[in-house]
Amino acid sequence: MKSERIWNFSSGPTCIPLPVLKKAQADLLNYKGTGMSVLELSHRGKPFKEIWNNVREGFKKYLNIPETHKVMLIQDDASMQFAAIPMNFLAGKSVANYLITGHWSEACIEDAEVYCKVNKVCPSPPKPICSITPLEKWHVDPKGAYLHYCSNETGDGIMLYDFPYEVLPENMPLICDMSSDLGSRQIDISKFGVIYAGVQKNFGCPGVTVLIIRKDLLDKSTVLPITPSAYNYPLIQESDNEMYNTPVTWSCYITELCLDYMNEQGIKYYENLSIERSKLLYDFIDNSQGYYISRVDPKFRSRNNVIFHLSKGEEITKKFIEESELEGFSGLQGFKTIGGIRASIYNAMPIEGVHKLIEFMKKFMNENK
Repeated sequence: MKSERIWNFSSGPTCIPLPVLKKAQADLLNYKGTGMSVLELSHRGKPFKEIWNNVREGFKKYLNIPETHKVMLIQDDASMQFAAIPMNFLAGKSVANYLITGHWSEACIEDAEVYCKVNKVCPSPPKPICSITPLEKWHVDPKGAYLHYCSNETGDGIMLYDFPYEVLPENMPLICDMSSDLGSRQIDISKFGVIYAGVQKNFGCPGVTVLIIRKDLLDKSTVLPITPSAYNYPLIQESDNEMYNTPVTWSCYITELCLDYMNEQGIKYYENLSIERSKLLYDFIDNSQGYYISRVDPKFRSRNNVIFHLSKGEEITKKFIEESELEGFSGLQGFKTIGGIRASIYNAMPIEGVHKLIEFMKKFMNENK
């Protein structure tokens, strides 16, 4: 058993700020004098309702969410929304637009096709260089109920920093899966109809998905009749404190602590940190004389999931992963369909962790030329 904490570069669940973990540890047996752990609190009781409301208010403050939008908390992870999105937002239409930027874009289309005809806005991105299909090849069906995209592809290492709003037909809601980049950069929430994200990347541990929904889209008349009540958003907002069923109380509590911690610095701090960390790593890769290779178009390189390959092939890559684990690093195995190495650097990763990773990469390169 390791006696010290390691550098967790996993794509999720990922690292949580140490002060948050220590606070949770202190509260584990007796939360605020209740004589119970958060794990034991009734979700209908006052102590947990305070946590629940603090999480929603914490998101509003941190992300600067306008009054036009509502924050909702749903249990499970973001992939559950792949089906819930068309169930709630088809609005009587039979077509929806889906932009393809990588693996998770493709995955959510499979679920959406159960409920509607999917118009693929563009062909799959070109290979072997991971990129986003040029805008001139996009086609948005104006009859579509909405346009859905994934802003950061964790497996492919691609991020679409600025959506080209000029391609969006008037009054068509823009829906975005921001599971891996929400909270790591400033965005204009008002431009989106719906944003959803699992909290286990930048806001805590698995179990909760946050939805930021434009209020006028919460219309019971447009929800598919087959929609399960636990995923019927208008129904949920009418329930007691917008809590339809038992939430994952511990995950909500950790998210509350993370938001409290992050709001002390503000989102601009974390955006600057994200830029600095990723630049350090990409610069080292690009200046390694081809030993480490990034196959992602520089215009779309993700700040949160830095993916690279070793030019010497699979055997040396396997050795890299094995030795990295011995040196106190975790989660560097590349995505199953991409291979190579993936360093996920979410909000809680200290910049020291990136410096340590670069030191290891330099040492490994020198010893395995």
